[in-house]
Amino acid sequence: MFSRCSVLCVTCDDSRLASGSSDKTIKVWDIHTGHLQHTLKGHTKGIWCLQFFTKLLLVSGSFDNTIRAKVWDISRSLLVHTLVGHNAAVFSVDVAEDGSLIVTGSADRSVRLWRSTTGQLVKVVWVSPTTSIMSVSYSHGYFACSYDGTICLYKGVKLVKTFTEHRKRVESVNLRIVNADQGQGYIISAGKDGFIKYWDITQDESVQTFTGHREPVNCIFVDERRIASASYDHKIRVWDFNVGMPPIERPHNDEEETEVGGEQDGSSDEEEEDGKETETVSVI
Repeated sequence: MFSRCSVLCVTCDDSRLASGSSDKTIKVWDIHTGHLQHTLKGHTKGIWCLQFFTKLLLVSGSFDNTIRAKVWDISRSLLVHTLVGHNAAVFSVDVAEDGSLIVTGSADRSVRLWRSTTGQLVKVVWVSPTTSIMSVSYSHGYFACSYDGTICLYKGVKLVKTFTEHRKRVESVNLRIVNADQGQGYIISAGKDGFIKYWDITQDESVQTFTGHREPVNCIFVDERRIASASYDHKIRVWDFNVGMPPIERPHNDEEETEVGGEQDGSSDEEEEDGKETETVSVI
């Protein structure tokens, strides 16, 4: 039976999709059949963020100020650790590539790093002077996070750079480190200004701005080929990395760079023709 409460977050891997709801539960679904596999209970308020990082382990963040790492057993749905430390809602969570670290961002203005095997708090980074951490993204020893209209890039726990082009609050960031030793990589960000921005982390200004949404962009998903963005304008837009992306993202792609864009109030016909948005899905 489907919940009538709001679904606040989703995450997926090759075979499963997990959803977190305002009804305080997490549901795990078979991504191919749509069948419900597990319903997980333990949070005392709505689930704000989720992340898979092994075939068995899922991390969840909630308004109840806890991060819960869970091991999914077919018969038991076992809770492995409860990571307690934030004193306000947890808005974002990510995990290191090797599964050793969990990274969380909270309304208490901090980013916290935890050992996934023991649940031990490793480090607290006080990022924002005034407001909530809305998004965190970890990649190869670096993490990016956002508060208000600012994006911060850290190497370990040392601040490396800030990016401040967004006109309103940044809702989502996705960091991809290409070469950790040389400090090369990129960030995709999205915000309440309706813009999606592509940043080369070695540069101070954004490389590209994706336009098309007419309302705030709430979240993005990024893989090696595309960006998917979801907005309050009731549309999901899919942008293709194969056209118009800087060489740092696709080092073996010699295609000529092309401006990437979409519909936006005030855009010219020529700009709309050049847009390389591959698909738009209207959500009623």
